[in-house]
Amino acid sequence: TEWTNTFGFGAPTINQGRIRNTGFEIAANWKEKAGDFTYDFGANIATLKNRVDYIDQNPNSYWAYTDSWRGVLTPYRSVVGQPSYSYWLIKNEGIFQSDAEANAYVKDGKKIQPEAKAGDLKFRDLNNDGKIDDADRSYMGSAFPKLTYGFTTNLAWKNFDFSLFLQGVSGAKLFHAFKQSTLNGSEQGYNRWDKILDAWSPTNTGSDIPKISASDKNKNFQTPSDWYLESGDYLRIKSVLLGYTFTKMPFNGSLRVFVSADNLLTFTDYSGMDPEVGGVGLDGGQYPLSRIYSLGLKLKF
Repeated sequence: TEWTNTFGFGAPTINQGRIRNTGFEIAANWKEKAGDFTYDFGANIATLKNRVDYIDQNPNSYWAYTDSWRGVLTPYRSVVGQPSYSYWLIKNEGIFQSDAEANAYVKDGKKIQPEAKAGDLKFRDLNNDGKIDDADRSYMGSAFPKLTYGFTTNLAWKNFDFSLFLQGVSGAKLFHAFKQSTLNGSEQGYNRWDKILDAWSPTNTGSDIPKISASDKNKNFQTPSDWYLESGDYLRIKSVLLGYTFTKMPFNGSLRVFVSADNLLTFTDYSGMDPEVGGVGLDGGQYPLSRIYSLGLKLKF
């Protein structure tokens, strides 16, 4: 349907399509006491499968999104059978190690990437038409984790008490868009990430960061490719606490002293500041969660 723009009217917002979320959740707890020692353990696990079931009667319909990084990278599209907010990206196949290698990437005698030279990213010509464009994009998962899990424990022995909370996800993918500005030599006015020092050069051919160029003619950083896509899996020590209660006080009461830490450690292979990006997985350099240390006293009369 075509909608008139007269008087500023455009297409109205509507409820359209169906999205299905399926999975299961399991939680278990155990509590026990042995003499002066008491303990309890808790664990939970949940799976998630997110899919677009229906958009409309046209099998070729899709939802396009304006979510982008600085108007340069727009990595999302949704179609039936794929997750909502799927990454819709061009596959990269590493870095050309020489001009000869770039010149040899041809279709019918013509270079597929005309501006490519040594140190530039190689992009897969998925539809084999001799050029790199949106027709070479494919669906590469989403930020929805396939698995989330947590673990808690509370221990007490005589006057000591200890608690621990672990939390993590598996199967999530993140689009690390912040690399576009912090590793890109053609951008101006940005502080650079120190990893730019490890970019590809003739003496550093093992790097996975393309060469630094003021022009970026090959569009290494402007192409919405899976070079930005990383695993968002992590395990985090969300909180840990150790306390001691003094019961022999000169008054009829007690004094509890404790130390605690929040977001103490995160175990992840993600190269960004924090894998807990949230939203639809677009990491534009969100400020990471703060690590908090606390010391407390609790006086009871």
